[in-house]
Amino acid sequence: MSQYKFAQFQFNSQTYRLTVNQIKHDIRPKTALLLAYLIENRHKIISKKELFLSVWHTEHVQDHTLFQVISEIRKLSKIELIRTQPNLGYQWVAVTNQLKPKVKKTYLAIAASLTFLITSSMFLMQENQMSKNESTLPALSAYSKGVIALEKKQYLEAEKWLKFSLNENPSSVETKFLLAESLFQQQNLTASELYAREILNNKNQSSYNYSMASDLMSRIYAQQGLVFDALQYAINGANALNTSHSICTIAATDERIQVLLNQIDNIQTSTLLQNKLTKNNYKSQQRDNKLANQVKPDKNYLELCEQVKKTATHNKQALCIELQKPPFLVAMNTYTHLYRTS
Repeated sequence: MSQYKFAQFQFNSQTYRLTVNQIKHDIRPKTALLLAYLIENRHKIISKKELFLSVWHTEHVQDHTLFQVISEIRKLSKIELIRTQPNLGYQWVAVTNQLKPKVKKTYLAIAASLTFLITSSMFLMQENQMSKNESTLPALSAYSKGVIALEKKQYLEAEKWLKFSLNENPSSVETKFLLAESLFQQQNLTASELYAREILNNKNQSSYNYSMASDLMSRIYAQQGLVFDALQYAINGANALNTSHSICTIAATDERIQVLLNQIDNIQTSTLLQNKLTKNNYKSQQRDNKLANQVKPDKNYLELCEQVKKTATHNKQALCIELQKPPFLVAMNTYTHLYRTS
């Protein structure tokens, strides 16, 4: 069971959808994650440390970050939802019921089964006809369809094919990343973040894959107005490329970081000096890397780079993503490598 009812709300802890009278009630992804964890563990007191590790996946979170999310949940209703247990933690205390799935009548189930069989048969016949002209395996074929749909901005269609492809080939990082991207474009930030974190949490991940996932996380947080966190992920992703020859990607991430730095300068001038130190640290790392590699791309490479970099850099919906950490942590962080090299 994943459907719960409390106060005037219904909440699905798998899709993180909160509704009132079947109308969606918007909450931030982190708020949804914390809400799900509290409800599913409502029979016990949960310590701050457990919440940090379960929701933020790290202990290095300042208390006020947790207080803010808990406050957002408490504001949902006038009744007491969360009780603070001094020196122990928090507990979900609202009366909550698990909702059982509705049982369909037999004749409806039979009709649905027949419809499914007919549709499936037609689909398989079409696929058999298509297979005469296709030599790829299902995972790759579905992946190709997902990429084409994503390129056409048909994000729901892309999600369908990429989920199928990932089911066939669960180890495909590229499929997982593009699925996260399609969810991000549909504003399903919670699900998008979960896939991105799966990539980041893989300690054997390549530096480029780590950078892609960090960039997506940066855009997720920027979408929520959490510019400091967006900057942190953007820099982490850029630093991961220091040992690679991905010159075009480095240039794109550099421009994204500059955009975020400019936003922070406008938002909070009191941290301007600290942000410049962060910027200089990143710049020096990139400069040292370029000198060490001495890579001289040819003209064709540069032309292709300009085409893809322009799309990536200037798409307002794809500038940067997020992490949930306190603002000043960005300025104090030295941004050494946060990934493991093989």
